[in-house]
Amino acid sequence: MAAGSNQSPVFDFTSLDFDSIRNDLIRYAQATFPGELWTDFNDSNFGTFLLDLISYATDLIAYSENSHVLETVAATVIREQNFRNIAKTYDFVPKGAVPSTTVLTFGLSTNPLDYPVTIPSETKLGTVDSIVFQPDIPTSLTFIAATGLGFSVNVPATQGDEIFENGASPLGTSDGSTGQRYTLLGSPLIDGTLSVKVSATPYVIILNFIEAGPSDEVCTVNVDENGIGTITFGDGINGKIPPIGLNINAVYKTGGGTNTNLPAGTIKEFVGTPPLGVLSVINNVSATGGGPKQTLANAKMQLPLVIKSNERAVTSQDYATIAVQDVPSVLKAAALDGIFLPGGTAVLLYIVAQGGIPPTPALANQIITTFRFGTGAPGSFGKGMAGKRVIIRSPVFVNMVIDVDAFVDQGASAVVVGSRVRERLAFRYQLENVDFGIDLDLQDAYSTVDPFQQQIEGLRRVFFRGFTIRPYFAAHINQPVTGNGTVDGIVTSLGVARREWLIRFVIGAAVPAGTRVFQVLERRLGTITTLSDTSLLDEGADYVNDELLTTANNWVLHVQEQVQPSVRPILGNTVDSIQIDSTFGGLLALANPGDSYAVERTDGNGSNSGKVLRTTAVGVTLGGALTVPVVLSSGFVTGNRVLLRDGANSQVLVVASAAVGSITFTTTTNFTVNPTATLDWFWQSVGGTVGFAVVNGTTIFAIGDEIYVDTYPLSGDLTLRPENFPVLDALDLHVVTIGGTK
Repeated sequence: MAAGSNQSPVFDFTSLDFDSIRNDLIRYAQATFPGELWTDFNDSNFGTFLLDLISYATDLIAYSENSHVLETVAATVIREQNFRNIAKTYDFVPKGAVPSTTVLTFGLSTNPLDYPVTIPSETKLGTVDSIVFQPDIPTSLTFIAATGLGFSVNVPATQGDEIFENGASPLGTSDGSTGQRYTLLGSPLIDGTLSVKVSATPYVIILNFIEAGPSDEVCTVNVDENGIGTITFGDGINGKIPPIGLNINAVYKTGGGTNTNLPAGTIKEFVGTPPLGVLSVINNVSATGGGPKQTLANAKMQLPLVIKSNERAVTSQDYATIAVQDVPSVLKAAALDGIFLPGGTAVLLYIVAQGGIPPTPALANQIITTFRFGTGAPGSFGKGMAGKRVIIRSPVFVNMVIDVDAFVDQGASAVVVGSRVRERLAFRYQLENVDFGIDLDLQDAYSTVDPFQQQIEGLRRVFFRGFTIRPYFAAHINQPVTGNGTVDGIVTSLGVARREWLIRFVIGAAVPAGTRVFQVLERRLGTITTLSDTSLLDEGADYVNDELLTTANNWVLHVQEQVQPSVRPILGNTVDSIQIDSTFGGLLALANPGDSYAVERTDGNGSNSGKVLRTTAVGVTLGGALTVPVVLSSGFVTGNRVLLRDGANSQVLVVASAAVGSITFTTTTNFTVNPTATLDWFWQSVGGTVGFAVVNGTTIFAIGDEIYVDTYPLSGDLTLRPENFPVLDALDLHVVTIGGTK
């Protein structure tokens, strides 16, 4: 454009960063000033300095304006308080931190004159870190009752420090103005614990004043990003104005968070004077269930679901959404449709409680009560459909295993870089950032620690040697595990497809006292595409024709419904269909398209059961016929397979004979067994494709307990079932640094 031209300059209005704005200004200058008037755009030129200054100022203005726009949209908001302000217009309140619960054992006086002993619910118990617990209910005991309890009593307790801003120290005094606000001194406020009174008159806490009348004694409470609560009263049109001169009183509890999940034996301090007749206190069990406040990322995902549900559970997803939002102790939920039964189709609600644990019976009852009657808070109501059955189930927790090689730049600290890689992965797969049935994408894992995208200083590149689910032990969806042992020493053949083995502990015979015996069911999982009374189609299946015939392989069909298991013998199968014997009832009464199913059989090589047996070598022996002195040999018999673990090496041997204090194996090679070697009874599947040992923990398995073994690829994308919830334990995240300075 020539100098002096009246033509308007052309700008690209998407140029909002410093470099783009500067380039636009240079092009404008070149077009405006002809010939030799301005050709030097060197950084030392004063005119260039002015261009840089204008570009910088414009860049800041553009960034600020864009930020303001983004902070007005729930999906793009960055500041938590701005999201809370937006969410409030939809009556959506992010959940606060959740306190833990435990059982406190109070030691009582043996002197009859100290009775009756009363432990008020206001009694405060604490730790050296000033984390306060209080009894859930007041407890009173007579001397006779105390004698029967051994002069102690167990009382359920919840974390939370109760604060009284009333009486001589009220929250404030009404001045008769409209919209009065009072900020609570204590924080963070625990959801549902606040009660408000004007003098002695209770005021109901509501979400907003829209439907409140001029004489309604109501107020709202707004909790900010720091957990500080502010009480607001009405304006005389919507909500009554507290009469002038009256005290504003508040009682509430503060606390919550994962730091309240205290180990056993740590709560043993009285805050203040102990009640008369109470000598001591201790928590003999750990405090569990404490969780952090709802994260901004989680709240942003939850808001659209809450709006969609419209405060009423109609679809299965609505039940999961409302359970998470209305019940403080629920961290995650997944809802699946059960089969049709008289009265309708039940909703199967899988729950992960705060702290990443299965739902307790008390929590399950609280969820059911919430759907039927509401939370109990003023103005709440039951949000479930009338007559709808809701069945609470435990998830199957699957344990992730991640093995990463991190290549470090020369001169960079291998320790620092490795720590940063570990922190990024631990954050990406923490409980808040994963959900039921998700696809675990290997590429997403690479992106999480990509040195170019994430700017991890000193990291050159990464390589995932392992990204998988380890064969895991967990609570079966219908049967909680009592024992805490593990499935160990997994051996799989190459090419083993996705399979699942269900280990069920049974009553054993002819084994040492205390030995646990288990049976194994092999399962192949699928989803019904379509079905008739005598057959089902599974478009995702990959069977071999007639491999599931009852007469050949003992397979049966098991439809995974919520009532008593219904098993149907299999008459035959194709690659993607299964035909059943409908003599015992057809499929249409059991299942619907989209339901999961399993074909299963009792599996075992030479025996349908395994044993939980371990012994330790006590000597060193060489030879082809290897005789190993052991701590015990009772329970090992000829033909048993034994997993020999010697340091980092392991191998499976077959027992040739077992005598008192020794086991003999027939081997083809000479090798040494170290005194520290361990030998476990080893179960092996038909065909030998999978084998494992089951090892007791500090608590042995009980009859009826069930655990899983699952085969997954070593590294690659993983698809979880809807009831699966992934967990990454710190011990299963391995980062090996290569290069750098140690």
